[in-house]
Amino acid sequence: MSDQDQPPAEGNMVPGGNLDQIRDILFGAQTKEFERRFSGLESAVQTELRQMRDDLKNQTDMLETFFKGELKEVSGKLRKEQSKREGDTERLETRLADQKRAVDQKVNALEEQFEEQVGELRENLLHQGQQLSESLQKGLDALREDVEERMSRLGASKADRLALAGLFSEMSMRLKNELDLSNLTES
Repeated sequence: MSDQDQPPAEGNMVPGGNLDQIRDILFGAQTKEFERRFSGLESAVQTELRQMRDDLKNQTDMLETFFKGELKEVSGKLRKEQSKREGDTERLETRLADQKRAVDQKVNALEEQFEEQVGELRENLLHQGQQLSESLQKGLDALREDVEERMSRLGASKADRLALAGLFSEMSMRLKNELDLSNLTES
């Protein structure tokens, strides 16, 4: 058996505390290098995280400021637009009210003019009716006088049937306006 194949003697046995020392001897330099690298990486990661947090916070703050500004601008524009529309609505309502008043005035003027014209027309019709009535009355009076005069002449001369027929014929023609009265006044 070789030295390696033989079990270690009791005095040669490595107690549990020595194992760490052996590891340190064998891997100590590499472990320290890895710890240093890990420590550097950890601090670099921590620095990057802090930087990312700061950048994220700055970007969030910038976005918040931007959106607040945009919101304020849009809100201002909306207020201006609303104010403008309210002003436009008020002006339109005023114009409509003015136009309604003007139309009402025109309608009232037309109604007055219509009533005036209707009144004038009534007066004209009444006047013409009175003139026509007077003219008819005069015609009837003249006809009555003529009939009475002829009857008195007939009564005086004791007219016969032929004279009466002529008289009635003449009266009917006068009533129809077919007889020319100028011929009678001459005779």
